[in-house]
Amino acid sequence: MATSTNEHVVLLSVLPKYADAIMSGTKTVEFRKCAINGGTGNMVVYSSSPRKKVVGYLEIGKVDLAKPSTLWKRYWRSGGIDEVAFFKYYEGCATGACHVIYKVWRLDKPVAITKVGSRLRAPQSFLYLTPKQWDKIRGSSASLVLDQTHTT
Repeated sequence: MATSTNEHVVLLSVLPKYADAIMSGTKTVEFRKCAINGGTGNMVVYSSSPRKKVVGYLEIGKVDLAKPSTLWKRYWRSGGIDEVAFFKYYEGCATGACHVIYKVWRLDKPVAITKVGSRLRAPQSFLYLTPKQWDKIRGSSASLVLDQTHTT
């Protein structure tokens, strides 16, 4: 099971096609406009509309802050996004963040966000979970689908 190296765990809102790629282990980096949660630690993946479910969680091993063009050169094979969409996402940004995924756990049964916290709502980008909410997710049955702690 993942253990948090930071005091906060982040719930990330991710488009379903990217959430599926993360949960299958084919997308091994997460691009964001800024580093989240200090960059490393645990992140919970919420697959946004139309799915609207928490589908798993991951351990971020490192974060790379750089110009978007540099991030593209370094991570285009791992990002699960095409070049046009990548540069459209970073349009107007001088720097970006690439969170390198070390481990991925896919929940055996995706859960509604309200099962994690009765007042919890899907974030536009991300939000911090309480330790109790994080424990609920870690307590769900999950399968390790990616472990690249020894390859990076």
